[in-house]
Amino acid sequence: MDKRSIFFTFLFAISLVCINSQETPATPSGTTGCTCTVRNLAGHITNSPLIFSGRVANIVSSDNNNKIYFYINTVFKGKTTSNRMIINTPKTLNACGYNFIKGGEYLVYTQYDNNRKLTISACSRTKLLENSCEDLFALSRFRLPAVRPSS
Repeated sequence: MDKRSIFFTFLFAISLVCINSQETPATPSGTTGCTCTVRNLAGHITNSPLIFSGRVANIVSSDNNNKIYFYINTVFKGKTTSNRMIINTPKTLNACGYNFIKGGEYLVYTQYDNNRKLTISACSRTKLLENSCEDLFALSRFRLPAVRPSS
């Protein structure tokens, strides 16, 4: 299959997902201690070192953080050597944590924390995959074809 056929197959698949979904903003509503930099979609793509779609396999809570265990389906930006990854997010929404649901499928935008480790915050554009129509269209133009990490 040539690149053009892959591209149109990918766009068709995205359109099927998008027909039955509604976009919802990924803003941390109701937070008191979380201040976000307002960015458009291009800004989020540019400022995220790793963007991927994946399923939450497990969530392990510690004192201040939740460790989110992902099974990665597709990497849109950045590189990973495995199809599994653990990324921290602050435990509470007030600390800019993102509230993941075990088993949920997400489009994940990462950032680096102060220690240069990947993290996910409520300020990122991370959202349920079913609500990621606009993002998937933009990411399909950003890098084709998307990379499937090795096991």
